[in-house]
Amino acid sequence: MAVQEEEKAAGRRAGPHPLLRGRRRDGKYTHGLHPAQMEALRAMCGAFIPSLPAEEADAGGRADPPGGKDLERFYLASAADSNIPDEVAELMVTRCIREAALLAWVVLWVLSTRVGTLLLCGRLSFCGAAGELRRFADMPAERQEAALQRWNRTRWLFPLRIVFALVKILSHYVFYTMVKLCTSSW
Repeated sequence: MAVQEEEKAAGRRAGPHPLLRGRRRDGKYTHGLHPAQMEALRAMCGAFIPSLPAEEADAGGRADPPGGKDLERFYLASAADSNIPDEVAELMVTRCIREAALLAWVVLWVLSTRVGTLLLCGRLSFCGAAGELRRFADMPAERQEAALQRWNRTRWLFPLRIVFALVKILSHYVFYTMVKLCTSSW
């Protein structure tokens, strides 16, 4: 308590540095993406950073392993959760060069349709026993990952590699720098 009073007397703010605070927004986002495009972006973010199965770790006979609920919460976190895709879209619009943002906008628009998913993902967009054509957001996670891996390896369609790298870098940046303001674990 005395430290906080000293900080206030010195003119410093209590709490973390402004650059170290979490980026949670309470207001609306201004990225301008359509909800169908956001579904495609959410699916891409979820394919880049999926939730991991919380394995039963051998805790040496203890009921609560080290890390316990925090470790389980970390394993179950995915980049498709909460507002991470919105933050990725916001960064894409505000921080990237316009051409790259426009290219990502077009690819997300194409992926939000069934025919566009067929054009960009090929036979991976056919799912189910009947072989129905699905949008990118409705495809199983394994097929989404396979499609993204093909985009990374392609040499003849370079714009897909740009969108792949852009969304991958931004989703990893947002996911791993998201800070929760509750500092009870410190």
